[in-house]
Amino acid sequence: MAAMIDCCEHPVGDEAPYKDRSIAATAACRSRPRASGRERGKVITLSCDGTLTRTSGANKPADPEPLQKTGAVVNLNEQTVFFLGHVVPIESVDEASINFGARQMVDYGFIIDITGHIDRPSGRMDVTAVTLDPTKPNDPNIAALRYDVICETNSVF
Repeated sequence: MAAMIDCCEHPVGDEAPYKDRSIAATAACRSRPRASGRERGKVITLSCDGTLTRTSGANKPADPEPLQKTGAVVNLNEQTVFFLGHVVPIESVDEASINFGARQMVDYGFIIDITGHIDRPSGRMDVTAVTLDPTKPNDPNIAALRYDVICETNSVF
């Protein structure tokens, strides 16, 4: 079983892996309430292994496939999760879990809807990323990716 996710130091500023986030993401993060109490000043760096399940349109999900080891950074200072190139605002955080989600504009006008949950005691993280086509209002779901991973803290990325 994975160790309980706890916090570790991680560089900020130009050394941070989430430094290239968009202006909109930065503004959204700054407008969100800050962590308080024990959570203030903490960044969690994660190393994750697990599976990826793909679904295209109305098709049944494909069989889960192994996911190459990946990382995530949970920044409780800025109330964000950085995962697979996306900076996503944290919606809620407590000692047991971290929930995050947002819609973001991506290439060619498509929208990606990302929702996720981290169970801190077990290290389990599930993330769903759904691609939406705004030009097809009756069938906006193009593809969904579901990540089911177990994460451990890792100070070296």
